[in-house]
Amino acid sequence: MIQLVVCHPGKLDLTKDVSILLKNGVKMVTINNAQFFLDTCEKRLLRTRRTFENVGIQIHSVHAPGGSLITLDSKIREETIKIYKELIHRLSLVGVEIMVFHIGSTEDKKHQSSVFL
Repeated sequence: MIQLVVCHPGKLDLTKDVSILLKNGVKMVTINNAQFFLDTCEKRLLRTRRTFENVGIQIHSVHAPGGSLITLDSKIREETIKIYKELIHRLSLVGVEIMVFHIGSTEDKKHQSSVFL
């Protein structure tokens, strides 16, 4: 059986978006903007989880913000890791099991070839 996942473009507006999703028979969503999860207090994240569970909609996955895990710049790499760790924690509060992220880009061809070999 094929399951379709609706891709939600931005921040959640629980009073508006959940009812629209329900009216359209949506059972799963993926969120393209992780900022809601990073900026929202844990208490509201737990309410978000209950809201979605109560109506039978699963937040299938969330796209992490940009960053680079393979950059040669250690400050950028460490900041990306810090943000991703925090996001993983916050997504676990909401019951999201999949975080989509891109490893970033490299500064030169030599570094790029060593990363992907």
